[in-house]
Amino acid sequence: MAIEPVFQPGQRVRRCSSREQVGTVVSGPRKIAGGDWYAVSFGGPRVSNVPSSDLELFTAGGSVEELLREGVYASKETPANLLTFVKLQFPVRNNVCALRATRTRFLHYPI
Repeated sequence: MAIEPVFQPGQRVRRCSSREQVGTVVSGPRKIAGGDWYAVSFGGPRVSNVPSSDLELFTAGGSVEELLREGVYASKETPANLLTFVKLQFPVRNNVCALRATRTRFLHYPI
């Protein structure tokens, strides 16, 4: 009696451990160390092997506020990292007079 795979090629999935990573299943499961591992493309040329226990079906919908409230948008740190990245991408240019008066702290953003 064969067990039906959890995910099919072409389905959109999200990593449970890193919820901001959404990708597409490339191929069916492979048995590695007794568990099912799927080849998933998270964008770009590289394909990652991910255990089925770390994947869930991705269902897009709702507003960003609803997704954040439900805890399915991403981790708590993701919006703060995004805001820091945007601040660094578009530096303050037109506020030369207030440059020393601002309390903005530019922290390291891991890329």
